[in-house]
Amino acid sequence: MIFIRYSHKDEDAAGALDGELQAASYSTFLAHDDVPPPSDWHVEIWKALQECHAFVGLLTEDFNSSAFCQQEVGAALALRKPHVLAVDGKQKRAPGFGRFQTVKRKELLATLNDSSSFRETVM
Repeated sequence: MIFIRYSHKDEDAAGALDGELQAASYSTFLAHDDVPPPSDWHVEIWKALQECHAFVGLLTEDFNSSAFCQQEVGAALALRKPHVLAVDGKQKRAPGFGRFQTVKRKELLATLNDSSSFRETVM
């Protein structure tokens, strides 16, 4: 399962990304769709981070200013999850993670399909 991280302000873009990944046979976790009410969001997100096979961050200006987004990227790195940071919009890269290459949003699926780490997450 691929954990998709996004700013709550980018929910529509994250939903579109989720749809594209699922159409390409990737199993995904998208918090606003997959955290059941009345669950504790923090517990469910931590559980999904631990259980996911890979992590995709949807980089936007709002992503970069979100403490939760930054924490979850850090958690994915600490948990050694294969990850890709997908640039959406004007954002060039994630602050503090300059050593990791980002990918343009339109190139994300091709990048995932070419990566053995991500191919393992296909259903």
